[in-house]
Amino acid sequence: MKKIAELKAGLRDLGFNDYFRRLKEAEEAVAATNPAPLRIAVLRSYTSEMIEPVLRLRLLLEGYSPEFLFGDYNKYVQEVLDPGSALYAFRPDMVLLLTRLEDLMPEFTEDFASKPASEWESRIRESVRQISSLAETLEKRVPAQIIIQNLTLNRPYWGGYDAQGPEGQTYLVGLFNRLLAGELQERKNAFIWDFDGFVRLKGFESVYEPKMWYTSRNPFRHSAYVQMGEDLTRYILGALGRVKKCVVVDLDNTLWGGIAGEDGMNGVRLGFDYPGNCYREFQKGLLRLYKRGIILAVNSKNNVADAMEIIDKHPYMVLRATHF
Repeated sequence: MKKIAELKAGLRDLGFNDYFRRLKEAEEAVAATNPAPLRIAVLRSYTSEMIEPVLRLRLLLEGYSPEFLFGDYNKYVQEVLDPGSALYAFRPDMVLLLTRLEDLMPEFTEDFASKPASEWESRIRESVRQISSLAETLEKRVPAQIIIQNLTLNRPYWGGYDAQGPEGQTYLVGLFNRLLAGELQERKNAFIWDFDGFVRLKGFESVYEPKMWYTSRNPFRHSAYVQMGEDLTRYILGALGRVKKCVVVDLDNTLWGGIAGEDGMNGVRLGFDYPGNCYREFQKGLLRLYKRGIILAVNSKNNVADAMEIIDKHPYMVLRATHF
């Protein structure tokens, strides 16, 4: 277990090639823990095999023994609809459907000006229905969790003007993602991988590599697969029910700066100026988790009376006793 913990702690420093180097070490460390088998089918519209070593290492360190099946390039519709396909022979526990806007609706990206926005909206609604239908078919045929990548926009057709109204691609791609999320809400085993949110957070230029697309039909930088794999692993674990349910915190120099028993309520650092604003911001993050249903707890050596005076009476506390 110590070796696994060391490997997990070192993940943040790994580059893409490091994942290959760590795999054997991780497999040996995990072997004695009787990892749970996990069969993952990857259906895709683009070359996505580069994500496998990242997912494999991360899932190994989470207690799984992953086995992957990559479907044929851009044949995901046929593979889902054909009951005799390799997909169903594989009997997956998890199905990842990885698609791109450019593959799903090529005319939308290449010749957007050829149709009015109303017609593109109709096409988008139809595409959402088709993906939802694929998810329905998968749910009926395999007892698997399904994660579907949503869409992100490269460079808008109308440039800076595109975001000004509902006739632009920006609005319509957002509509696609909202409609898809609504459709999948009705399906207990289907989930969204918010790839659009991931790209917005990381930046388009740091994720995409045009040369890779032209040479190998792989649209992403090697370095981006590390972050993509990290992000996607969170969704996989969530779909499998592996979520954190409780956060336990200390008090001194955690919820406030300083030591309650020595500095007193008026002496601890907590407020709108630095460094007190850092502790307030941390408390706000914990409050968001609380409102999502995560249990908050305290583990502290503080004198109870000193701690509760600050928690219940300090004017800049975000969290109160009722939150714990």
